[in-house]
Amino acid sequence: MSETFVFVDDEMIYYLLYLDNKGSVFINTFKFEIDKVTEYETSKKTILEEYFGFWKFLNELERLKYILNLRLSLEYKIPQKAIKKLGKDLCFRFIKDLDEHFLFQDKFAKHFILDFEAIENNKEIFFKQPEIFPFYISYLDIWITEDYKIIKNNVEITTNDVIELEEEYKKNLIPLIKKKDKIYKAVQKDSIKKYFKINEFLDSMNICDKNIEIKITFFDITGNDIYFNEWSETAFKNLMYDLKFWGIDIKVSKLLWGLIDKFGIRIVETKLNVWSEIKTDLQMFYRI
Repeated sequence: MSETFVFVDDEMIYYLLYLDNKGSVFINTFKFEIDKVTEYETSKKTILEEYFGFWKFLNELERLKYILNLRLSLEYKIPQKAIKKLGKDLCFRFIKDLDEHFLFQDKFAKHFILDFEAIENNKEIFFKQPEIFPFYISYLDIWITEDYKIIKNNVEITTNDVIELEEEYKKNLIPLIKKKDKIYKAVQKDSIKKYFKINEFLDSMNICDKNIEIKITFFDITGNDIYFNEWSETAFKNLMYDLKFWGIDIKVSKLLWGLIDKFGIRIVETKLNVWSEIKTDLQMFYRI
């Protein structure tokens, strides 16, 4: 398992921390220049890199455990007063880092803040929780104030209104989902076509055995892989999945469904780099 985590510092520099399950650590830093994300160099990146020097010495199980624990640590501790007034459901669904992988480049998302004093002292918890409220849900254009009122277009609304707005948001995404899915279906179809062509060619060769599969990988703004599919021929039997879990009664390609399942329905609004390849493992047996 590899994972990207996003942090900010007091200067609102964004740190994309990529922990590779093979033992490598990559840190990329960005800043918003007006509304555009640009790469931004800072000497503080070196401090964070040195802090993660331990990563290469962990075994695979220890890295997995660390990533899972870090994920849990990066969940907001929401005040009980907020939960009581807004409800558990709304807090669970909306009061969180709304761009935890920096895929949407949402400048309003509240990321955890790096604590460089803790980092330099090599403390286990190297970040601080941001001030949660006031909280802005950018994709719904909703503010939640410091006294937990929900505001839309300068008018106070209810938690039920928020749920209805989200349902409306998802319905409005349907044309974009269908448009993106046509592209993903084409990628699937082309990959499968190449799979069978290569398989046919390999069958004509004098090979004892072979493994062949499709690997389709998605990359983030830094070029790190964030999600991949590996398919053998048995996976071709079910290439369409429905989005009923998301409250949308349509079927989409296996490729798009996998992205939505991992990153949520908003993923259709962002552009991703995609790499498709056919992987082969050719095996020969000799008796000499």
